[in-house]
Amino acid sequence: MHECISDLKLHNAGGHDNIYNEHLKMAGPQLEVHLFLLFNAMLRHSYVPTDFRFGIIKPLLKCKNGDQSNLNMYRGITLTPGITGSIARSANLPVFSLLRGRF
Repeated sequence: MHECISDLKLHNAGGHDNIYNEHLKMAGPQLEVHLFLLFNAMLRHSYVPTDFRFGIIKPLLKCKNGDQSNLNMYRGITLTPGITGSIARSANLPVFSLLRGRF
């Protein structure tokens, strides 16, 4: 969990919970323990809280010099809670380390 939180990028937009990556990085090891316990409980009970499955889709202009009235000049990005990303990355770490050894 520590590795996932320390790898978070700063100055990113926060999700609907208004928790930014800076909050997670500055919270300290106590939060890491609680997030670890939360993640393990989610795995044990095969349950993901509704707020963790929610994201805000924002349009992002592909090229600033393009026609801003053309919808094809935009792509969507999804703003999700920072905690959701940390948990997802921590779930992927063991999988990726196993895959690296096989390929």
